[in-house]
Amino acid sequence: MPTTEARALAVVAIVKDLLHALHLPGAETLGALVEKEIEDRKKATFDMLLQELQKARDEGVTFQENDVHDFAQMVLRLDDAVFKGTARRNLRLMSQVIVGLKRNRLFEFNDFQRWANVLETLTRDEILVLGTAYRLKKTGVQDLWAGLKETLVPEPFKTNVDLEAVCAALARTGLVLPASAWGGMVYLFNDGVVQLGELADLENATGHQRDTRAAPIS
Repeated sequence: MPTTEARALAVVAIVKDLLHALHLPGAETLGALVEKEIEDRKKATFDMLLQELQKARDEGVTFQENDVHDFAQMVLRLDDAVFKGTARRNLRLMSQVIVGLKRNRLFEFNDFQRWANVLETLTRDEILVLGTAYRLKKTGVQDLWAGLKETLVPEPFKTNVDLEAVCAALARTGLVLPASAWGGMVYLFNDGVVQLGELADLENATGHQRDTRAAPIS
């Protein structure tokens, strides 16, 4: 696998070539800005990982010598996500999964890879829905689909159709399953949502909070 530095240089070179081909000015300047952005994203990501590791240490979670192989693979996978342009909130969730796996004695690269593949492509709305589903499951809500509509419509989603569109997209993760019901489609959330929510802070990842205690769904 090419190093991050080599890949960054390749991207910068492509940007410069495109600008030159279009006879646009500023190829060198923009190329330098692209290179700086890649380096800034990399630094910010590994600063986030360091923060999560420090939190874990304060909780008494310790890494052992036999964790090194899996940890190195996880860091390389995180680095790959940085290069792909993964959103910072998603990168933070991936960092939290690394620590969460160790905290829950599940520290194997294959487990991380499973969740990294899910988290890498999630949109903000998808994270919001998963975080809300996790919270409702924790509080014992039985009719989760009704609970989601009660909680997320009309804010932040204006209509049920908007919410349904996000849930339909989430089906690609394997965490959400569409099912036919009287009056239309419902969406079922499997136990993977709880598993992921125990590893990473899905509830607060988007910064959207809403108190659902006033309208419980049984």
